[in-house]
Amino acid sequence: MKRIYIKKGDIFCINIDNKEKVFFQFLTTDITQLNSCVIRVFKKKYCISYTPTINEILKDEIDFYVHTIIKLGIKNNVWEKVGHSMDLGQTDNIMFKMDASENRIVQKSYNWLIWRINTPMIRIGEMKEEYRHFHYGPVLPYTFIINRIKTGDFGFPIPE
Repeated sequence: MKRIYIKKGDIFCINIDNKEKVFFQFLTTDITQLNSCVIRVFKKKYCISYTPTINEILKDEIDFYVHTIIKLGIKNNVWEKVGHSMDLGQTDNIMFKMDASENRIVQKSYNWLIWRINTPMIRIGEMKEEYRHFHYGPVLPYTFIINRIKTGDFGFPIPE
């Protein structure tokens, strides 16, 4: 089996439906969240036949940030590496939130955690309005990421 190498700055393409594609960039590894990869997914959907430049991709608006395992998406032919840029944007102010409840089907959680990349998590208890805009931070499989790109949500209920 061929060994897969990825490095900060790598840019990947996701073929959404054989008509459109989107891009994401690997920003860093977050030791706070299981040494997972933090990616930024760009908002613009391109026609499958169009090949944008790296600069064009990087100028796009960010749709969302998420933790995932990039190598699994590569192994399963969900995304492919298309380029590299060390322009990673501003990463030190990206904030994540995560429900730490044991019960996965709660509608309202009183056990929320928030954190910045590679910093300790802070337990805030009940979700406060000032944190609602933070990015959802658990490590998610590629299926949920693709669902978010297609529909706007990950495909499962996130508690309040």
